[in-house]
Amino acid sequence: YFGISLSIGLSIALFGREVIALVSDPKYLEAHRVVPFISAAAVFHGFYYLTSVSIFYRKKTNLIPLLTGLVGAINILLNLKWLPMFGYMGAAYATTVSFFILCLLSYIVGRRMYAIKFPLGKIVTISLVAVLIFRISQFTMDYPLLLSLLLKFMFLAGFLVLLLAMKIFTIKDLQTIKILLRLREQR
Repeated sequence: YFGISLSIGLSIALFGREVIALVSDPKYLEAHRVVPFISAAAVFHGFYYLTSVSIFYRKKTNLIPLLTGLVGAINILLNLKWLPMFGYMGAAYATTVSFFILCLLSYIVGRRMYAIKFPLGKIVTISLVAVLIFRISQFTMDYPLLLSLLLKFMFLAGFLVLLLAMKIFTIKDLQTIKILLRLREQR
């Protein structure tokens, strides 16, 4: 799950600028700056659902509002601090940090209740690689559009190959996803 969600998040972060340029007024192009942060927040939020399974399994769901309430308060405090300093980017930073904290707290609390083994080494490695790929892609912003898109597709393809090489997901997983997508189309 994490490999797939990180791949989708990286795709959104890589191509967010181009999508905004295609679908919106040029005065909104600056909004592309928040896309990678909101994309990362969505990945953390998705991983929170995985890490909170132990809490649900042990029927300690009373902890969920405590965790989300605490993180909600942290988000408000970070927004109060960062909005005046960074403007709308402060809200993007606060959201990303808050969802990371929620994911981390859920992992820590859940692990004490029922230890689910997550491949943390691989998760950290592919996360760092995704961040590195995104940062490198930022150098293509001044390139002609087609060259920039080609390079970004190459970066994304390289990332997917790395996920396969690290056995984050397998060819069989990809075939299963393909079947599920076909079934969804048939509805």
